[in-house]
Amino acid sequence: MSVTEWVLYRYNSDDNGLEEAKNFVFIWGLFESQLKNVIGNLNTLDFKSWGTSLEITQETIGIVITEPRTENCINGKLVDDINKAFNHFYQLYINDAHKFINHLYNQADNNTQKAKARFLDFAMTFNKRDIRDKIVFLFHIAKRMRNKFFHGIKNIGEILNEQKEFSKINVYLIAILSLIEQYN
Repeated sequence: MSVTEWVLYRYNSDDNGLEEAKNFVFIWGLFESQLKNVIGNLNTLDFKSWGTSLEITQETIGIVITEPRTENCINGKLVDDINKAFNHFYQLYINDAHKFINHLYNQADNNTQKAKARFLDFAMTFNKRDIRDKIVFLFHIAKRMRNKFFHGIKNIGEILNEQKEFSKINVYLIAILSLIEQYN
């Protein structure tokens, strides 16, 4: 089957296995546009600095995360979604860090290798119990998934193999989008 035939077959099917990848493209676009409004740059250092600025409180309803610039806050399911996404990716990481990192950072270009080094530096020092560090950990993964998906994946079957990862990162992006969204 040709790539065109495969795309047309998958795209036109109700059960095509690509929903989460398609959702990722849409959600990432919204996330990126809102993130620029709040943070300015999409680099990891600026995001880490932003993550540090988040206000975390323990309320009777559970953890509440407040973004100081937008004054948006999330709790309940959105915080749970961040924790579940973190647990998923962290388990992949600790079960076989070498395999996980090589899969995520599988391109040899300088930018990818610099991003890999930044992730490894962060992974050695972060506090896995701190929600702020979980948010930054997931940003590393989300940004890399974005770069890999838009610039790196050339094997059409690999997109199908990563639907669970797209699903997990999508709920994380939605939670962060809820914090940074500036209402018109």
